[in-house]
Amino acid sequence: MFGMLSVLAEFQRELIVANTRDGLADARARGRKGGRPPRSSARTRSNSLNGYTTQAITPSRRSPTC
Repeated sequence: MFGMLSVLAEFQRELIVANTRDGLADARARGRKGGRPPRSSARTRSNSLNGYTTQAITPSRRSPTC
């Protein structure tokens, strides 16, 4: 009896995995990207890097005290 339930559970898991993969592939085909959005934009990152390289951001502003 337990063997039969485990076979059904494994089959159901395989169906879920297959459906998830198919859904992700369809979304990619429609041009959708997955994942979490970045915390900052490319412009913000660029400005930060420029500030570090040109010393416009002082050490005290880089790591403020708590």
